Amino acid sequence: MSENKPTRRFRDKPPSIFFPLLLIAIGVYFLLINLNVLPGNFWNTIWRLWPVLFIAGGLDGLIRRESMVTNSLFIVLGIVFVLCNFNYLQYNILELIFLLWPLILVAIGFDLIVGKKSIWISLAGVAVFLVILFGALWYVGGGAPAGDQMEVTEILQPLNGAERATVDIEIGAGTITLAGLDNESNLIEGDIPSNENLKTTQSYTVEAGTGQYRLKNDGVYFYTPGSHSQQWTWDLMVNNQIPIDLQVSVGAGTVILDLVTMNLSDLTYSVGVGTTEIYLPEGGNFQGEISMAVGTLTIYVPAGLEVQINTDTALTAVSMPDSYSKQNDIYTSPGFATGENQVELKIDNAVGTVVIQER
Repeated sequence: MSENKPTRRFRDKPPSIFFPLLLIAIGVYFLLINLNVLPGNFWNTIWRLWPVLFIAGGLDGLIRRESMVTNSLFIVLGIVFVLCNFNYLQYNILELIFLLWPLILVAIGFDLIVGKKSIWISLAGVAVFLVILFGALWYVGGGAPAGDQMEVTEILQPLNGAERATVDIEIGAGTITLAGLDNESNLIEGDIPSNENLKTTQSYTVEAGTGQYRLKNDGVYFYTPGSHSQQWTWDLMVNNQIPIDLQVSVGAGTVILDLVTMNLSDLTYSVGVGTTEIYLPEGGNFQGEISMAVGTLTIYVPAGLEVQINTDTALTAVSMPDSYSKQNDIYTSPGFATGENQVELKIDNAVGTVVIQER
């Protein structure tokens, strides 16, 4: 008498290939370094290739037939992030994350609807979702007009006899542009966003020829998911005729400090999360401290200005001109020792990139 024994199922789905894919990616990375296709700067390359984790995780999920729409999202975003890191696409990755996070909810919703159906229904769900995703990327990239902008308020502060000044600017979030003001009468001019939930205060005093100005934003200190941060636009100009001790603090955002024409006596800049471009003055002698928690910092150094940069970084890719010498964490331009115009910078960046470019 024979018994019908049930057939043993060794596995219901393919095993995970996440770690094999990760090993392949690491192997290809070192191969490209050995072939001189990629530079040997480990942290710089790791920072650029971290989105490969998204791609490997997404491929792993697809092969295991889990959450096809969500894993397709991870693959596409991983590819987009890699292309951004190598400057093939001009998206701001942090902005994309803050703006497109609701797509994760959309993807999970699609998976709940089509995940247990046939492969063709699942592929149809993926196709529909990818149309939504690429439409969002097109919109973010400028394919569609932006919504209504926030109301702006004009600010103007006369010098009132100040021969030098400290300018302290504290902004919660937004797109901030600061440049030199070619005006002998005013210390600061500009346009700032304004609504009932976004309050900005100003104060100014002059003692013994030194002005003390403060602009402080209350109400919004960081990007919140779902908010339209691109509407918070700060356009400021600071006097370039007198020595300025400039202090700027930003919670999160995109910042451009165009200091080319300014007469700086000192610079202090900090930002929580975001992208910053700093254009140093054509001349002068001053010290600066720059700190960033997460983000990308690019500093443009003009010809004739010599710099010494002390970097304190963690998971940060640092890129300097080939002509700069390095001793420990200090980078020095070739003519710093004898240069007439010298700037000493201390840069503290926890996670991100620091790029110094000559112009």
